[in-house]
Amino acid sequence: MILSQRSLVLIGILTFVLPSAHAQHQRLGMEGSNPVQRGQTLFDWVWEPTTLPRTEGKSDGLGPMFNARSCAECHHQGGTGGAGSKIHNIEILTVRLKALDLKNTTIPGESNSKKITTSNQAKNGSPLNQSLDPETIAKLHAGLSNSASVLLHKGSLNSGYYDYQKFLKESNHDFSIEIAERNTPSLFGLGLVDKIEDSILIEQEKRQQTLGLSGRLARTPDNRIGKFGWKAQKATLREFIEEAAAVELGLETPKMHQASDPRRALQNATATDLSNEQIDSITAFVSNLPRPPQADARNTGLNGGQIFYAIGCGGCHVANLGHVKEIYTDLLLHKMKHDLHDPENYQIFGHSKPLENAKNHAGALPGEWRTPALWGVGITAPYMHDGRALSLEEAIDEHGGEAEKSARNFQTLEVDQKMQLMQFLKSL
Repeated sequence: MILSQRSLVLIGILTFVLPSAHAQHQRLGMEGSNPVQRGQTLFDWVWEPTTLPRTEGKSDGLGPMFNARSCAECHHQGGTGGAGSKIHNIEILTVRLKALDLKNTTIPGESNSKKITTSNQAKNGSPLNQSLDPETIAKLHAGLSNSASVLLHKGSLNSGYYDYQKFLKESNHDFSIEIAERNTPSLFGLGLVDKIEDSILIEQEKRQQTLGLSGRLARTPDNRIGKFGWKAQKATLREFIEEAAAVELGLETPKMHQASDPRRALQNATATDLSNEQIDSITAFVSNLPRPPQADARNTGLNGGQIFYAIGCGGCHVANLGHVKEIYTDLLLHKMKHDLHDPENYQIFGHSKPLENAKNHAGALPGEWRTPALWGVGITAPYMHDGRALSLEEAIDEHGGEAEKSARNFQTLEVDQKMQLMQFLKSL
């Protein structure tokens, strides 16, 4: 068939106007006139396996392991970017061995012919899990070969994973299974936190001695000051976000590997799911989230703020950090009561490698936690690192260690004083 000159012109116009399917796929999730708008699209995006946005056609999207299908699924209280409810807690698995005879144990969903080859020693020869033999590790979680504690994902693209989870949590084992939890933190105002200068936090650490406290800076393995995460394990907001994408959603990034199925041999992703530009956009969106709005109403009479300082809360929950006003945290690590002890380090199988000299860097110990900011505390229940406290009163009662005196002082307050303190906290 011979096409007219007009038809050829129309085809040329359509070819110019309509981008290829590949080009459309690359832009999917990156619509918007600026990085903040594009970042919100990606933050809200519900991921599926092999579903774009992605940077290459070979990338696999969601998983294979994940805790949620979108950032907004967990960060939702008080609006997009807020804290998460307790049902969105992540779980951390620690195994204490009672007996070594597990040779006849079969993990659901996996055949005995597909055993994982593991070692209970790190590459540098240092035993990291002396209580577990390689065969036990292979039956439980491959990540235990490198760490005493590992992340146990909520979801998997393999349906047999749910039987495996049930198997792990059964009580009729010859070993003890411990499950710790982490609650989803609020992201509001983190762009301001990201800009707090190290010198401000160094001064806060020096101030501890004058207060009779022992709060200290968290240091990353490369000696940077940590600010983000329950253990202040990340130094920058971008690193915090990129790790969350790889760990919580199973998205391969340029610097972080997606989490892998702990019952199988490690398989590397074939391509990245998020580009540096997309991670930059998500970071721009989160950085742009405002600090929580402060209530206009203030206490009258015996001021709740005065009570806050009188019982000693202001030692750790410092009102101002440099240019960031009324944040109420020092971002330091503080010792809490023994019941709040938790794994000091945990690994994500396929994502993270054993930390070199992990015992020597100044990361958080099991009983240490970064002081959480109190702005917006009225809309971030439940409280504490695992959401164990459903109210502010319960959260104060859970304080111990360095905060034990303040918790006792709270108990001695009159009913009306406690009410005024609660009103003050909810106004932040």
